[in-house]
Amino acid sequence: MNSELLSEVALALVSRDGFGERLSRVLKSLCTGMQLSRAYVFFEGQERATMGYIHEWCAEGVPQQWLQDVPYAFYLSCKRILAQDAQIIAPDTALLPGDLLAVFEQHGIRSVQVWPIIIDDEIAGFSAFDVCWHSRHWTAEEIDLLKAASALVSAFCEREVMRAQFREEKGEPAWMVEESSIHDAQTGVYNRRYVFNRLVGFDAEYARLGRNFCISLLDIDDFDRLDEQHGQGAADFILKEFASIISSTIRPYDLVGCYREGEFIIVSVNASAHETGYLIQRIVGVIKKHVFNYQGQAIPLAFSHGIADSSEFAPENMSVEKMVALAENRLQQARHAVPDAQNVPDEPDAEGDSDVPPSGFDDDTSHLQQSSV
Repeated sequence: MNSELLSEVALALVSRDGFGERLSRVLKSLCTGMQLSRAYVFFEGQERATMGYIHEWCAEGVPQQWLQDVPYAFYLSCKRILAQDAQIIAPDTALLPGDLLAVFEQHGIRSVQVWPIIIDDEIAGFSAFDVCWHSRHWTAEEIDLLKAASALVSAFCEREVMRAQFREEKGEPAWMVEESSIHDAQTGVYNRRYVFNRLVGFDAEYARLGRNFCISLLDIDDFDRLDEQHGQGAADFILKEFASIISSTIRPYDLVGCYREGEFIIVSVNASAHETGYLIQRIVGVIKKHVFNYQGQAIPLAFSHGIADSSEFAPENMSVEKMVALAENRLQQARHAVPDAQNVPDEPDAEGDSDVPPSGFDDDTSHLQQSSV
């Protein structure tokens, strides 16, 4: 077994970096050290249409986030096999059951290993390693190495989950719980640190593969006056309601997180400014129909936002920092405009009528009119 590579994995997991940063270092080490196409980790959540985001590292030229549009049933099929055999090892994916084979073939994956992530004695996700374009005979040493590395990742994930639960049970301040978690304790959406960890590498992916994405900043108008005008706790109530509406409106593989007090950040993956603008307008529409009833008071809500599109930058000159700064600038301009104002990049005429939903956006908004805290 490659003890040097395994030691590198172990050291990365005990570093003082954030959760996502540590996983990224581990996956990069394994992917490059073993000449894999991809190394990735998936955590299960509430069952949904597609699997959404995975933590991953990809070799040069290999498409990223391939699982984001894959039906969630794919994970359930993997989970059943892992529950029975504790592993999936396929030198050639043609040997796998038909439902798994169809997904792997669609994405050019020819060989794969999958190992379970165990939290509190239950399968809660998996670590996977694949090779595209050709089959691969996995040696006993390679299998043992990836099994051991996956066990370390599993133990690390379980420890982080247990630490977060322990701190919550002790009643420690919300900010302490948040630092050991990927979610904001108040709203339930991702915290700022996690979102920016996720954005690491998006600029390189855009430069290499031309994969577009947008960053939107949303600011609740007059947020700092809500408690004064409507009573103590009104601001917290609005934050939770607003976060819930955003979460239920974005696509499963997009990101929403807290940005600053009263502000949220949305990352629209593989989307243009036109598509993102349409998404924001859907949020506006839901909010206009929603009654924000706090202690018998109907609180009117409006927000301003700014959108930055990666395609506004030349690949060699684009960075996440520049995109955030551009979205900030547009948000500032929108704050001085009308309520529910937006400031977005100009769209070419070829994009078509903004009233027409872009491809990939369901125009049926009836299911978006429900919001829960």
